[in-house]
Parts: sequence; C-alpha cells; structure tokens
Amino acid sequence: MNKIAMWKNFDLGTELDISGAFIYNGLKSLHEIDTLHYSSDIFEILYNLSVGIERLLKINIILLEHTDNIDLNMFENSLITHNTMDLLARIKKKVEIPLSNVHNNFIQMLSEFYKSYRYSPVSESDINKEKKSFHSFNEKEFKFKINDNFPFGITQINIKLKKSIGKVVGKIVTSLYTILKDESRRLNLFTDEVRYNSKAGKIFMRGEFNFENEDILSKELLIFLINNKENANHLDFIKKTKHLDFDPSLDIEYINSMNSYEKKLDILDELESLYEDLENPGDRLKLMNLIGSVGIEF
Repeated sequence: MNKIAMWKNFDLGTELDISGAFIYNGLKSLHEIDTLHYSSDIFEILYNLSVGIERLLKINIILLEHTDNIDLNMFENSLITHNTMDLLARIKKKVEIPLSNVHNNFIQMLSEFYKSYRYSPVSESDINKEKKSFHSFNEKEFKFKINDNFPFGITQINIKLKKSIGKVVGKIVTSLYTILKDESRRLNLFTDEVRYNSKAGKIFMRGEFNFENEDILSKELLIFLINNKENANHLDFIKKTKHLDFDPSLDIEYINSMNSYEKKLDILDELESLYEDLENPGDRLKLMNLIGSVGIEF
C-alpha cells in the first residue's frame, strides 16, 4: 500500500473518528443544557459542531477531488479554510446533496461562528454574537420564542427543540456520510469504517443525534438494580452497603444527574458534606471504588 492509499485509508479514517467525536460532543452539550442563556454553553455546542462538520466536509472533498495527477501542496493549501459554506459548495459541484434551506442556514450559522464569533470580542458590540445568532436561528426556523432576561425571564429549552436541532444536524451529517461511503466504495477504500461502540459510531453507524436512548437506559438500569431479586455478587454487596443520607425530596435531581455532568456538580457539595460526617470516609471511598471493578468477587 503506497503513501496516498495509507493517507486515504488510515489518516482519513482517524479524521472521521475525530469528526464524529466533535459532533457527538456538540450534541451532548446541547442535551445537557436547561436554558439558552449562557454564552459559554452555546459556544461549546457551536464550536464542537462546526469543527466536526468542517472535518467531515474536508474528508469528502479529498475523496471527491484528489487524484494522482493533482499538485498535493496546492490541494492541501486549498483546504486551509474555515469557510464551511465554501467547502459545501465544492462538494455540490461533484455530487448532489439533499439539503433544504434550514440545513443550509444552519451550516451558514456555523460558518459565521467559526470564522468570526469564536474569537474573543474586540468591542462591546461583539459580545454574545454566537448566542444571538443561535437564538435567531431557533426563533426563525423552529418558531421557538426565547426570552433572555436574567435571572427570572429566561426561557427553558425543551426536548422538542433539542430534537429539532438534532434532526437538522443529523440530516447534514447523514447526507455527507452517505457521500463518503459511496466514494470509499468507488475508490476501494475503507475510510468510512468507524468503531461501533465509539462516539463516532453513535453518529455515523447508529445514526443517532439525540441522547434519549441513553437516558432511558440509565433509568431502566436503575429500576433493575433496585428491584432485581436474583443473586449477583456486586448487586448483593450494593444492597448490603448502608446508603448515605441523601435528601429523599430531591429524588428527581438525583435521577437527572445520572445523565448530566453539570447536574452531578450540583449534587457534589451534598456528597462532600455527607462524607465529612463519616467517621472513616477513606474506607467508604475504598468500597465505592470496588463497585464495578472487573475481576472483583465479593
């Protein structure tokens, strides 16, 4: 296998894995937020999605445009751009992409964000541009009215809006990945292959662009762990271990924290306080670290 074949098979395969991870992280950030108020939250969503989709576009351009007769340096220089719309236009010259206005508008928003809004503001008027752009997109495309009067007039983001955004991202990503698969077959490459049980696997192989299934899985496993009566050494050990005195009235917060890093942070102070009340917190930590460890028999 020559250098070019190695590049297109392995290096671009790694690039696809990275692209999927960025897209996953952007959608996971969207999944975990409760409002559209904080610019840092929206920055994290748009940054990850813009990087992931840009990388996916560039992989497609390489597969569509590169030939043995092309000047490799000039070709690589042509890819040094963050103009997502220009990259999309290059692909459209080669193949048809079934995207509608809402998808093109979303890509345009990502392109403007990555070229301009992701940098630190140089003037007062530039502050929160990414937030304003994201608000405007959601109000226009999904008729989702957003109030942003901190602290009491903030609109809560709902699951319907999250799914709508995920659906738009999914259509863009699936369309581009379909082109990538077709080109890989045409060129006898396996660039399109990703690990099934990875972030990229969820995006490209499973074609999932929200985290509803993960939420359901956590709840079903919780029900199983609480109610299962069969003998199993880990479960028996858990059931025999004295629980900490968390607040029963906060049960919904505890359940929601299982699928959210930020919601876990809300409860960590309570956990630390409970550990301070223990006579031997170090022994408790050792027990907790044993639970779930492979090869441990209780």
